[in-house]
Amino acid sequence: MEFKTVFRRSKKFYELFALLLILAFTPLALSGWIVGGGGGGGSSPSGTNYTVTGTVNGGYAPLPSGTVTLYVPNSSDTGFKEVGTASINSNGSYTISYTGGSNQDFLVMVTTPSGNTMYNIGYSSGTSNVTININELTTAQTVYAFIHNNGTSSGNLPSGTISSTVLTSWYHSIPSDSQSLPNTSVSGNLKTWISEIEDVAQALASCVQSTTYCSKIKSAITSVTPSYSPGTGTLVYDLIEDNNNNSVQLAMNNLMSQPSNLNLPWSLKINTFIVGISPYAIAIDGSGNVWVANEGNGTVGTSPGDNVTELTASSNYTTSNTYVTGSGPDAIAIDGSGNVWVANEGLGTVGTASGDSNVTELTASSNYTKSNTYVAGSNPVAIAIDGSGNVWVANEVLGTASSNSNVTELSSTGKLINTYTAGSDPDAIAIDGSGNVWVVNDGNGTVGTASGDSNVTELTASSNYTKSYTYTAGSYPQAIAIDGLGNIWVANAGNGTPGTALGDSNVTELSPTGSIIGTYVAGIGPDAIAIDGSGNVWVANNNGSNTVTELNSTTGTFIDTYTVGSEPYAIAIDGSGNVWVANSSSNTVTEIVALQPALKRLY
Repeated sequence: MEFKTVFRRSKKFYELFALLLILAFTPLALSGWIVGGGGGGGSSPSGTNYTVTGTVNGGYAPLPSGTVTLYVPNSSDTGFKEVGTASINSNGSYTISYTGGSNQDFLVMVTTPSGNTMYNIGYSSGTSNVTININELTTAQTVYAFIHNNGTSSGNLPSGTISSTVLTSWYHSIPSDSQSLPNTSVSGNLKTWISEIEDVAQALASCVQSTTYCSKIKSAITSVTPSYSPGTGTLVYDLIEDNNNNSVQLAMNNLMSQPSNLNLPWSLKINTFIVGISPYAIAIDGSGNVWVANEGNGTVGTSPGDNVTELTASSNYTTSNTYVTGSGPDAIAIDGSGNVWVANEGLGTVGTASGDSNVTELTASSNYTKSNTYVAGSNPVAIAIDGSGNVWVANEVLGTASSNSNVTELSSTGKLINTYTAGSDPDAIAIDGSGNVWVVNDGNGTVGTASGDSNVTELTASSNYTKSYTYTAGSYPQAIAIDGLGNIWVANAGNGTPGTALGDSNVTELSPTGSIIGTYVAGIGPDAIAIDGSGNVWVANNNGSNTVTELNSTTGTFIDTYTVGSEPYAIAIDGSGNVWVANSSSNTVTEIVALQPALKRLY
């Protein structure tokens, strides 16, 4: 089994990491550097009345106390001046008011109870309410921006030499993949530097609210060269200008050789694993093993073809097992006993013979060496298991007759319980906390509740599934997930144009009673959806963009986009919050290793 880890670590990372640690240990020095020629206080200019608010996170949790200081550019634009302070509330929030110009840059500095400092930069074009959140990642970004815009030529921390306009403009353009680093002897591609900034933020996370790991980090540096003080401007200069100071480099090598002793949560990683042909579905068992249904090439077998791959957690996913189920395995689910259930789309003929449409159970008690085959409906493409262990299968044969598109319920032993009518071309299925069964019907693309339309069906548990309701979501709905509040999230492939208009590619959130809460933009052709333990919504965008979008489940707002493999078709989240994506065209599975909420990218 091949795998690839995208995890960059370079000499420049060590340099930046050491600098940030040094600056964290010397908050007064950094504060003097940033404030520079502006001094403190001063009267506020007339203009827009700003309310600057935000949340301070550190060490994966809200910082319950500390001080926030707000700075704005001084009149000569050579540094910043202090214009307000506030105490951090117990929930990590703060609020500062300021009256300033219509186009305003801000710098926010946090002084933690342990004496460390954190930072972020903000900007407003006149909007009075400004949100500036601060955490380890914003600290790394801000300090890095200052490093490459300070214009220093000596070992002393610069004072009054920073152009805030240049600084903030450069800072806000960080996501560019090709922009060169400005105003510095260091050159390189920003995409690499962004990865290193994330690494630094992860390392800082361990010592924001506690001095324990900071002391270990400091000891790792000074143990090599006790006489070389990590709090001096000379060390800062050596790190920025790369003056080949062997003592500094030796100290950094010593530091980086001890990550297990330091207990540092290293950076975001994206891992890629080879599986079978056309992986179409993915599920994760209670031991963290990853199961992938490979639709294959029409030939059932353990050679490249129609089968199921298990990536074993105990081997760190470097070892895999392959199992035979049926023809065209298209969906997969795991019950409470660890048995793996696979919907085999087949050729449309319902039966247990090779090539037929059916459902296979791989039994955990036999270590998956034995399987059972059961009959459901024609062309089963989705599967889910309820709290009683019953298995629900969506059968996708095109049409609206009850003999065609329908939903089958099997017992935990594979016995047919009943068949229910849903809508046209049911594509996905999910079960809520009350046992109600929700089905998305791909339909004809027209959003509506008429026969053949694109919509969502709810089969109610209270009626023993004899009653159903139909609700509208979006055009060509492909996937469904249910959050902790019971709200229903639907991925709509739509017309390929991301947007919130009727027919667009988007994500719809429904209440437990089926009313629309909101429509949100993800990517092109959303095809799969899952919800993590924090309630954030992950959407796989299948139609050529090869990305996964993360949305805030409370507001539906965009959080981030991650590049995965070709044509991501399915998505699942493990118990650690890692996101797993099946890439149908590249025959791979991507693992997005979880970042803690405090360390999510904010740019």
